[in-house]
Amino acid sequence: MYWAKKILEWTRGPEEALEISIYLNDKYEIDGRDPSGYDGCMRSICGIHDQLSFQMWTNQIQETLNSKTCGDAAFRSKDFANALSYYTQFIDGGTMISPCLPDAACVT
Repeated sequence: MYWAKKILEWTRGPEEALEISIYLNDKYEIDGRDPSGYDGCMRSICGIHDQLSFQMWTNQIQETLNSKTCGDAAFRSKDFANALSYYTQFIDGGTMISPCLPDAACVT
């Protein structure tokens, strides 16, 4: 359900995205209120059984750690402008949401 993943990008959080996706699924999808429709929404929004989402998250973590490593190297070589840029990327990248958190929020 690619459309449900896009709703997650356009809303304030997983709770709102799940509510909207279930509403749209009930109203416009052929399966309507079938349990598989709810499962599709949960998979898309909450990341249940969604390996791609976890891979994307680990790639973001790796990019964030690489920013810090590059910042450290620039600082040691006294290239403070680049060090500041890399550390800013590190701080901005470090404020990501774990894909595990929406899982717990959606189940409760």
